[in-house]
Amino acid sequence: MWNKLSMNDRAAIIRLAVSNGITNLDTIRRGYNKYAEGGGKDSWKPWYWFTPEYEGSNLKEAIFKAYDDGLEGKNIMYNGRAYKASLNDTDLKEYNIKKQHKLNRSITNEQVVDSYIDNVLYTMENPNNTGYKDGKYYPYADISSKKNIGPGINYTSDMAKGLDFSGKKGYTKEELNEKIRPHLLENMEGIMSDLHDMYGEDIDTMSLGNRMILLDISHNVRPRGSKRANMPKKWPSLVNGMATGNVEKIRRNTNSGSTRRQDMRNDLIFQNTITPTTVTNK
Repeated sequence: MWNKLSMNDRAAIIRLAVSNGITNLDTIRRGYNKYAEGGGKDSWKPWYWFTPEYEGSNLKEAIFKAYDDGLEGKNIMYNGRAYKASLNDTDLKEYNIKKQHKLNRSITNEQVVDSYIDNVLYTMENPNNTGYKDGKYYPYADISSKKNIGPGINYTSDMAKGLDFSGKKGYTKEELNEKIRPHLLENMEGIMSDLHDMYGEDIDTMSLGNRMILLDISHNVRPRGSKRANMPKKWPSLVNGMATGNVEKIRRNTNSGSTRRQDMRNDLIFQNTITPTTVTNK
């Protein structure tokens, strides 16, 4: 009840009421007492008495929770007092980092692979859609091999097993994706295994774009004499740049020699490295 509040608490509530155009002390006091009694909302009560109450180790954490609920700029209750859910630039940056990290932690290997197939694979490996006719892909030759199909599947690769490279049979994009997807998924699982060995679960805050860059490198670079894709333990400097949000370090360590591929990787860095992570090597 109002008479049990400290002078500081009363002052905070009065300031909040005045900021919402309510200046009559009796109205403020009655409104607070009704709220404290748990009375139902009716037409005359100021709306800010009925905003949610949040718990947290401090006010900033409570406001973060209010932001998660879309209450930016609204009034909330914290520890029995009313506050405006508003963050300064520094705290807003911290909130956005935490929010992005939560989103990044929910990214699955399947999502990375599907995003890579839809947005990178064909554009990089077969930008001119060579061999595509009447809704299907047929074999084509380039400087790297005399027989490729679709997104650059080489006839000698494991992915090519079961495909007809005679040119008599074509394949839809969906059929080729089903052939290549398990291999990309295997690579992505290996990438995350290496990252967890290097940094623990904190590395799960890594952005979608950075994960796609690692997948692109693993798909295109293999150890000499091995069928296994190159994994992040071979690229400690690059992964450190990703773990610390050092965009320039990422760029330096993703130089592929191809301007087109480098532009693609730079786009992924800027589009998806929203905020720096704070993980350190184990």
